[in-house]
Amino acid sequence: MKNSLLPHSREAEKCLLGAMIAQGYFDREVLLSADDFFSEAHRRIYLTMAELDDLEGHCDIVSLVGVDNDELMCELSATPLSSVALDLEKAGYEAAKLLDSLMFGQLAGGHIVHVEPVYIVSRQSTEVIVQDDAHIASALRFIRNHAAQLIGVPDVVEHLGVSRRTLERKFSRALGRSIAAKITQSRLERAKRLLLETDMPSHRVAVGAGFGSVKTFNRVFRRAAGVPPRSFRQNAGT
Repeated sequence: MKNSLLPHSREAEKCLLGAMIAQGYFDREVLLSADDFFSEAHRRIYLTMAELDDLEGHCDIVSLVGVDNDELMCELSATPLSSVALDLEKAGYEAAKLLDSLMFGQLAGGHIVHVEPVYIVSRQSTEVIVQDDAHIASALRFIRNHAAQLIGVPDVVEHLGVSRRTLERKFSRALGRSIAAKITQSRLERAKRLLLETDMPSHRVAVGAGFGSVKTFNRVFRRAAGVPPRSFRQNAGT
């Protein structure tokens, strides 16, 4: 889907998406990618999908990926945007080297400095949930969106309006783990991203990932990762 073809109104977006549904376009997983700035247009379509009754459940098979990893734009988006991080530091050195050669007449003509991708910074826009059970899918979405807050199993149960026993049984059967374990897993995944992608100190990572205290964060992280948070960050940087 080209950015130049994206409709500019909600009604136009609904018409376009309605036609895509009729053609079976959303019978499979869809990946939309663009520069971080233009991915805002894709995000509009993602939000419009949520308003279409015929598309209920389809938002979970649509992933959005940007390029440049503009942290401000990606994090402040209504749906935090996954993005390809680029090796801008290396590109800067290459550009400076090229400029030096041009200034001393060692090169002539046009030259291109390629900016290499390094890794994908995964955020909510690519967290696809595929579950046949509507209760499990809804619970996973709730956990994904609120794990960074001080939520617990009762909050998930209350959000779904089902009994805790029923939901725990469904989690065990479908995922092989408890609701509490899934909440912890989501928090650990967020903590790892914060450790790798920011220079936040451990106490801020603990708060940002939804852990109640640094002590709890360190204990849970070490048990899961085999190393304390600081070592995990240092090992990733080597």
